[in-house]
Amino acid sequence: FFYKYGYPPQTIFFVLIFMYLLVLFIRLLVLKDLVGLLINEYLKHVLLKILLVSFFSIAPVIIKYNLQEGIIEFVAIVIITILWILFVIYIIGFSSHERKLAINYIRKNVIFFK
Repeated sequence: FFYKYGYPPQTIFFVLIFMYLLVLFIRLLVLKDLVGLLINEYLKHVLLKILLVSFFSIAPVIIKYNLQEGIIEFVAIVIITILWILFVIYIIGFSSHERKLAINYIRKNVIFFK
């Protein structure tokens, strides 16, 4: 629809994000009435963490622009990105209880720590 009227192709992503946020808001209102969901708590403990993790996960993109193109650089940026995102999720996305659960799971299930 927007593409027909001369908007760039990426416009659809902005429309989808807007629609997702609108539906999320409606779901939160419904859950507030059904189960007494505290919307402020949800925004603080869930949505804020998601936004912070997403924001800080962009850092490897900056590194990518400083590297030459090639297979070694590609592999390096993939490894750096995976490690960085895991680190950001661990620090920002997890609560202290979830960090303990993750460490215990890794210690029990990863070969290097057995």
